[in-house]
Amino acid sequence: MTPKNIFKAGYVAKAHGLKGEITVNLFRVELPEKVKVAFFELDGEFKKFEVEAFSARPDKAFIKLAGVDSIDAATALRGHQVYFKIPGPSSSSEAFYAEEIIGFTVEDKQAGKIGLVTGVSGIPENRLIEIAGDSGEILLPLNSPFFIQLDKQKKWLQVDLPEGYLSI
Repeated sequence: MTPKNIFKAGYVAKAHGLKGEITVNLFRVELPEKVKVAFFELDGEFKKFEVEAFSARPDKAFIKLAGVDSIDAATALRGHQVYFKIPGPSSSSEAFYAEEIIGFTVEDKQAGKIGLVTGVSGIPENRLIEIAGDSGEILLPLNSPFFIQLDKQKKWLQVDLPEGYLSI
C-alpha cells in the first residue's frame, strides 16, 4: 500500500562514505525544505526510514538514514526509488506542491477549459507547469500571479491568463 502524500524524488545511485550514507540522483523535483523521512519500495512494500542527515544540490541529495549504518546496508538500497512526503500545507485549498497538481484540469477565467496538467519542469527557481491543451502544449510559470483558485478534491485549477497568452 502506497503511503499518502508522497512523491517520487529520485533513486539511490550509490553508497556515500563508509557509515551508511547514500547518494540519491534526483528527478527534476522541488524538494521540501526539511526532509525528516524517506520511503523506499522494498519487496513490493513501502518502508519508512527516519532521515538523520540531509543535504542536496539541484541534481543530487546526500542522505543518512537511521538504521543504515554500513556501506553494505547503503549499497543494498542502490537502484531503489526514493520517495519524500509532500511538504507544507498541502491540505490547504490555497497552497499546493507542484507535483501534486499533475492530472488537474486547468480552466482560464475567460477562455474556459484549456487542458490537463501533464507535468512540471524547469529549474527550481523557474518551474513551469506543462498543460496539454487542444492546440498543443501550454507552459505556465509556477510562480506566476495567474493562479486564482484551486480545488484539490475536484482536481481543478483556475487561472486568469493575460490577453493573448494562449495564442503565443
